[in-house]
Amino acid sequence: MFGFKRPAAFKDQANWSQIPENYNFVARNRNGRAFAYGGLPRTDADSWVNVHAVDPLEVTKFHGYVRGSCAWYESLVVRCAGS
Repeated sequence: MFGFKRPAAFKDQANWSQIPENYNFVARNRNGRAFAYGGLPRTDADSWVNVHAVDPLEVTKFHGYVRGSCAWYESLVVRCAGS
């Protein structure tokens, strides 16, 4: 309406140089806390659930973490090869 275009939602961003190499995924829960996971997590009612042996690492307070504007269940990002 009135020519206003809502900005596109963007995913969370992580500075992978601050996250140990054995963590390959970052995702934000409904409560706003973001975690790095060693293996692909799955979604539950309001959070991402770790299903692998490596304990999740909270990255919410890391300087390189930027919260996205997408819904929590769309926030999963994958480490690119070489980062």
